[in-house]
Amino acid sequence: METILFGKYQLCERLAEGGMAVVWRAKLVGPGGFEKELCIKQVRKELAARAEFLDLFVAEAKVTVSLSHANIVPVYELGMVDGTYFLALELIDGPPLSKLIKLGALPAPLAAYVVEQVLRGLEYAHRRGVVHRDLSAANVLISQGGEVKIVDFGIAAPKGGSGPRGGSRGYMAPEQEKGARADARADLYAVGVLLWELLAGRRHEPGVALDGAPESLRGVIARATAADPNDRFPDAAAMLSQISRFLRDLSMGPTQSELSSHVRRRLPDLPRPRPPDQTRRSGAQPALGDPTRQTGPRTVPVEGRARQVTFATRIELPKASGLSRAPLWFACAIGLVLASSGGLLWRRHHLSARAQPPESREAAPTSVPPPISAKAPPTEAPAAPAIGHLSIRTTPSGAEVRLGDRPLGTTPLQLDIPLSGPLALHLRRRGFQPLDRTLPPSAFAGTPRAATVDEQLIPVARGTLTLNALPWAHVTIDGEKRADTPILRLALAAGPHQIHLRCPPTGRELTFTVTVAPATEVKRLVDLRSEPKLIE
Repeated sequence: METILFGKYQLCERLAEGGMAVVWRAKLVGPGGFEKELCIKQVRKELAARAEFLDLFVAEAKVTVSLSHANIVPVYELGMVDGTYFLALELIDGPPLSKLIKLGALPAPLAAYVVEQVLRGLEYAHRRGVVHRDLSAANVLISQGGEVKIVDFGIAAPKGGSGPRGGSRGYMAPEQEKGARADARADLYAVGVLLWELLAGRRHEPGVALDGAPESLRGVIARATAADPNDRFPDAAAMLSQISRFLRDLSMGPTQSELSSHVRRRLPDLPRPRPPDQTRRSGAQPALGDPTRQTGPRTVPVEGRARQVTFATRIELPKASGLSRAPLWFACAIGLVLASSGGLLWRRHHLSARAQPPESREAAPTSVPPPISAKAPPTEAPAAPAIGHLSIRTTPSGAEVRLGDRPLGTTPLQLDIPLSGPLALHLRRRGFQPLDRTLPPSAFAGTPRAATVDEQLIPVARGTLTLNALPWAHVTIDGEKRADTPILRLALAAGPHQIHLRCPPTGRELTFTVTVAPATEVKRLVDLRSEPKLIE
């Protein structure tokens, strides 16, 4: 297909079409051979005049652009070209999670790893005050490199607030199905459904137990998918803690590279990068209202004239039905056709590599001047950074590894990494002191370029907490549910801890902080019979 200029972007291939928008694989070209592939999501011109659709589109951009996390697909820009609103998003080169689930169950450690990454993204969004409200297997993408990314915040709402009605059937919490206010615990319900599907290899069947799954993961699913929101995890951090604990208890926990290998084994036909399509340098705009891609020549307006543009294939796409807003799967990855209330075509696509020399083509009409031939010598692209192999081990294993703010996985970890400068590594494991290491490029000297980080983690100092409440209470410490009161001499790492108590008989709650000193017992008694208060 001919590429079409759209403002500063080149639209290379139509990837998906839904009731509200069209998604394209696009390219941004700059000086010196600079190229960046991304997705362009255009609101349909026939809907742009409707305030309700435009408000949803702009609201999605405002929500997503405020989120910057490794497990959330970022929005680069909200703009308008010739009256057409658009979003520019990151392009993901892998399938939606729904496609992996259809190919069969994942091993329990790998399923837990995927859910752990999803929860990291949600925990970040919830801390920023954003609830997704439409999380599903189609809205989680897995890149070929093993990255887990959440997409489509189209019906997101402020935490504790209300938003547009909607969601994906099968993933909506009961209160959301009934149209009631859905808070962050509705997202956790969807994560519980995702974990069930990953372990079962099929769509969720409410009330059906997974006999072959580890008991700890079955407990996580049961709590996350409880009908009453008050019986679920209080927040994403609490659920993340349970999943991370399961992974830490494994002698060899899964890594991002293992997820990447699993995706490639299950989907061996994933396309590799290919040369980008040639660019017709014109001001041609895509025909957003056309529900098909036509075979053969088609006339489109170009700067007030007419020009023929050839489309190589014909794909019939479903038309939107009614005015209900269908969840739109951004289509930033190679994936499956998934549709909700409006229909959406997800088309497998290829990533582009550096442009090839243009081939001969049919001459353009004489009214349109041909492209100016380049006589200046080509500009050499900067050399790509060297790649080194990094191996990270810790004793004990299970430490989370970050490169700056970017999560890499948990130890033991092996990966290939660009050597463009010093590597600032951060190792974190609950109950142990944090460890920071900076590797200079010289650490990868020699052939092959390889470096190993092997660290003994030092346990943090501990104290104990004795806690009681009148009459009694459920206890949550640092987002993790504990036994009901009374709690006697519970070992905790030295430092501050957030305590939350909830008394079902009286409905009273209290949140407070205690600071535990090394080798010291801290005692707290809380009165929840009337006005909650600490009794020293």
